[in-house]
Amino acid sequence: TTSAKYFPLVVGSSYTYQYHNNFFQQSRSKATITKDTVINEKRYFLCKGFPGLGTFALVRYDSSRSNLLIYTGGSSCSNYSGEIIMDSLAMSVNNSITCQYQATYTRQCVSTGNQTIFGQSRQVKSFLHDGLVQSNVSYAQDIGIVSFCSGEPPPCQGFFYLIGFVMNGVVYGDTILTGVQQSSTTVPDKFYLSQNYPNPFNPETVISFAVPKNSFVSLKIYNALGAEITALINEEIKS
Repeated sequence: TTSAKYFPLVVGSSYTYQYHNNFFQQSRSKATITKDTVINEKRYFLCKGFPGLGTFALVRYDSSRSNLLIYTGGSSCSNYSGEIIMDSLAMSVNNSITCQYQATYTRQCVSTGNQTIFGQSRQVKSFLHDGLVQSNVSYAQDIGIVSFCSGEPPPCQGFFYLIGFVMNGVVYGDTILTGVQQSSTTVPDKFYLSQNYPNPFNPETVISFAVPKNSFVSLKIYNALGAEITALINEEIKS
């Protein structure tokens, strides 16, 4: 259905978000849809790291009611068993539903309209979640969550904005988890890569490197078993 396109559940998709808060802290994070599974004859998708969904959540779309659902195995909303409504994606502006998810109770559709995202016009629908914690979330058709913020008490204090995503092997926007800053105007005479700090790290580290001429740079992180975790840089760098 059309409303299902506001959160495409496609295994292998990944989303890169820029985060900042009112204390001038900034970082980037990645969310992924890693796999699907069947529970009680219903198909769920494991969503990791999405703003508003926590560390991970089992998510499905109920096409009969146009609801985006989260599996709990326990507490539930009306008409469901062991599932909670994240948002009702077919709602019109000013319509609302009530169902507790975390510390939010009421979900109200507050706006719809077209926005240009990654060079294309997309239909965007925004919701206000109200309760002990207030949050706002916006979904873009054929993409998913493009912005999220929350605050306790209101207004919002932490903000997530989508800066890039990968779906069906196609890359949109900036999907690199790191920012590159020039630390010196002196051109080095050789290539070098310094030790990162802090080491070990969670979730951030700083890595310095130098290139004596314009070069294609690929900088990747591997775990202790030698498996590639992520590519920090994979682009042309000017000296």
